[in-house]
Amino acid sequence: MKIIKKIYQWAYAPARRTASDIKYIILHHAAAESCTADDIHRWHLKNGWAGMGYNYFIAKDGTIYTGRDELQCGAHTEDYNTSGMGICCEGNYMVETMPAAQKAALIELIKDIRKRYGNLPIKGHRDLNATSCPGDNFPMAEIIAAVEGQAGAKPGQTGTKPEQEANKTNQEVCEVKVRVLGMGDDGKAVRALQRLLISEGYNCGGFGADGVFGAGTERSVRAYQGAHGLAVDGIVGAKTWGCLLGC
Repeated sequence: MKIIKKIYQWAYAPARRTASDIKYIILHHAAAESCTADDIHRWHLKNGWAGMGYNYFIAKDGTIYTGRDELQCGAHTEDYNTSGMGICCEGNYMVETMPAAQKAALIELIKDIRKRYGNLPIKGHRDLNATSCPGDNFPMAEIIAAVEGQAGAKPGQTGTKPEQEANKTNQEVCEVKVRVLGMGDDGKAVRALQRLLISEGYNCGGFGADGVFGAGTERSVRAYQGAHGLAVDGIVGAKTWGCLLGC
């Protein structure tokens, strides 16, 4: 793994965080078919930020460049800049596909980060915020499968079949206190909710039942509510739980 240490001229010092603050690995694309780490830094300075908002930038040739120090808060995902380790890949993955060298480097970098910070959930920017990033062609399922050691995963899967997820749901629902859930919640209740949605054909953003109520889960909740004549508010209250559980 080739990592180039970059030196940036910061507009101001980015805020610091501790290792225990880091809860997610968040993946992005640059939305530009050709760019460099210096381009990203310049663009982010023009936004009025300290500079490069990501912790790492990966070029299409597989070269990895440092961005902000790992223990500096990012500027890449609203509400998750303290808890997210941000990685940006050169390219516009709404219109093109990721080169093999870049994909391999991304997988290796994620594995290396996880060795140091534990098995952090891997998220796409659009699973947490209302955005198309990292793009419809971004190989998220393939990357997660490679990192997790899952063979044969297809887009929208994380290696566990929906019917297997559904079989776990009733038991898990009984183990947790069913409560009102919304954006930003996490834990067993959210995982149980996601498994119920997946069993109904809703993909929760394509990342499976990870126990984090992000934008993908909210989209699935809203779609489910609309399809079942419920108030479409993205909040899982008594009526939505009752419908999901057949009560």
